[in-house]
Amino acid sequence: MNIVPRSLVFALVFALAFALAPDAAQADLNGDGIPDAIFPNHSTPNRLCLGDGAGGFSSCLDVSPDTFPTEDAALGDMDGDGDIDVVFPNASLPNRVCMNDGSGSFTCSNVSADTYSSIGEVLGDVNGDGDLDAIFLNTNQPNRVCMNDGSGGFTCSNVSAHTVETIDAELGNVDGDGDLDAVFSNWIQPNQTCINDGSGSFTCANIDGNSFNSRGMALGDVDGDGDLDALFANWGQPRRICTNNGSGSFTCANLNADSLNARGMTLGDVDGDGDLDAVFALDSQPNEVCTNNGLGSFTCSDVSSDTFASHDVTLGDVDRDHDLDAIFANVNQVNRVCTNDGGGGFTCANVSSDTFSTRGVAWSGGRIDDGPRLQVPGQVQIYLKDEGFLRHIPDVGTYNNLFRNWSGIQSMQVSEFPTGTAIASGSYLAREQGDSMVYFVEPGIVKRHITSGETMDAYYFDWAKIQVVPAGSLGGLPTGNPIY
Repeated sequence: MNIVPRSLVFALVFALAFALAPDAAQADLNGDGIPDAIFPNHSTPNRLCLGDGAGGFSSCLDVSPDTFPTEDAALGDMDGDGDIDVVFPNASLPNRVCMNDGSGSFTCSNVSADTYSSIGEVLGDVNGDGDLDAIFLNTNQPNRVCMNDGSGGFTCSNVSAHTVETIDAELGNVDGDGDLDAVFSNWIQPNQTCINDGSGSFTCANIDGNSFNSRGMALGDVDGDGDLDALFANWGQPRRICTNNGSGSFTCANLNADSLNARGMTLGDVDGDGDLDAVFALDSQPNEVCTNNGLGSFTCSDVSSDTFASHDVTLGDVDRDHDLDAIFANVNQVNRVCTNDGGGGFTCANVSSDTFSTRGVAWSGGRIDDGPRLQVPGQVQIYLKDEGFLRHIPDVGTYNNLFRNWSGIQSMQVSEFPTGTAIASGSYLAREQGDSMVYFVEPGIVKRHITSGETMDAYYFDWAKIQVVPAGSLGGLPTGNPIY
């Protein structure tokens, strides 16, 4: 918890320039306000599955006619037009960027002329120019960083001269200097951390001297000391947790004694106790959820009795009940969505009848639930996570119009989350006289229905600050997506 004095925020917010990434209107792919999922497939068309908002998916359709050997996908606004695009890495064929028209219809083109054996990618602003760049993970070839020109055109170069078999990677500020560094998960070779100089130039070193069968990985503060730690999913060997000393130097140990066929993993608070838990995608073994005691010690159990060939997992609030559900990508079997009971217990069902060779999954709603107010340690700006995006709260008056007090602002690294439009200055809560429906109002822009008391509480909106306005006075404002 980070309680911020109002006077300090007021003084500093207006002294600092806004530093927003390209605007994004909503964190879904077809414009209906409900997050969706992308499933990359090997040598069959990649699939877009449209969320129904109730824990399932209404339908699945091809992203494009491409039938490339695709093993991963990443989502982000690559061309700065406010909707979510998709980037696909391909083995020995050009990587592809697919631009969204806002309705879930995509136009795909090559990222570059590269034909490396790419099996993964990660997106982030590595050179500090405000748009999303891409790093592609290659097999026994140098990993490549592709700088975005802001419109979805890329210029690519090597991250380093290393030619390791990289399976996964994540970006995060591991050395505390404010830019995005890269951590690479390597197969039968030491995992690496590559420190960014702020311009997208990296200096790489081994995390430690061990060489594991590492596949998936995730970054997050699992021991509660305010910096980013690294967890690695290993095949046939114990999974590893590497705690950060705050400057990008790691001390590694086994997560537990189990040696499982772990292919993918992700972090999120699945049991609602405020710390980061781990969920692992296991091949032909029950997938596992490992709950954290807050200090980086984990207790693991099966997500369900499923024993699919799971290759990847992502977390998101699929059924919009304010907890994190899990989506698993399975090879030549149905993909599975497992809805959370709020305490880390899951009930699983098929995403669709598709049985493609699915190697990854990308969820458009982000990794943490909507509603938290967030602040990066050492920075003054406060953000609201809304529709999967970080929205800057622009001034003290707007904050006080909406929220109960200054308690509960979470200190966390937010660089992995996409940044959307700032909340309009002067935004407020309102209902029309004679009507019980409560709205979040951005003056002159939009009104959005707050759908329940649980949502009011999740967003920390203040019931006492709901303004009663004349009947019909909100009718002239466009109606935006409901807040669930």
